[in-house]
Amino acid sequence: MWLIEALKELDSQLLLYFNGNHSTLWDYVMFTYTYKITWVLFYGILAYHLYKHFGKQMWIIIPMIALTILVTDQTCNLFKYGFARPRPGHDPVIGSLVNIFYKKGGRFGFVSAHAANSFALSILIYKYVKNKTFLYYMLIWSAIVSFSRVYLGVHYPGDVICGGLLGVFYGWLIYRVTLVIEKYVPFMNGRSFSRSSMSNQELKPVFSALRWMLGLPIFIVLCYVINDLL
Repeated sequence: MWLIEALKELDSQLLLYFNGNHSTLWDYVMFTYTYKITWVLFYGILAYHLYKHFGKQMWIIIPMIALTILVTDQTCNLFKYGFARPRPGHDPVIGSLVNIFYKKGGRFGFVSAHAANSFALSILIYKYVKNKTFLYYMLIWSAIVSFSRVYLGVHYPGDVICGGLLGVFYGWLIYRVTLVIEKYVPFMNGRSFSRSSMSNQELKPVFSALRWMLGLPIFIVLCYVINDLL
């Protein structure tokens, strides 16, 4: 019991540290990272290049991605209502100390669906493309999205860490499900996702889009800072 209480206390202290060291500019940057609409362009570019490589196999990939998001979301909801751990802004002990930039979120926060979904998609798509550079980029993206949830005060660090681990598990699991399903799909023509891969050259536009999306908010902040200094 003392260990659990100690972990909760550490979780609260880390949350208050990251959330408390904020500024108006970084509030907007982190909100940009956490806002799902921000990533629509990247999703579109990624989907296009996956289609160029996989063709008809996308009729398997797309449902598997949808299934991953569905299963991950629903599992996160079960955890939230099962553990019933209040989000920081709803916590009666530290709620008044938390800086809320946008909104508190729902009542319960363990585990983070943002973290779970981002890590699940990172692992699932990596298993299809089998490109380590892609994996590194996607893990950075997932980590930043997850951190933004802590910075904005809507999740404890423990929420996003456990959510990320849950996402990694589901990404791997749905990939294994894909390998079972592909055996019964006629248009696979003997091909298998276990032997699929994409080169750095094929994924170059995806890397460029992700670098641009990750760097733009920080570039805007630097412009503001430089303008203030001048």
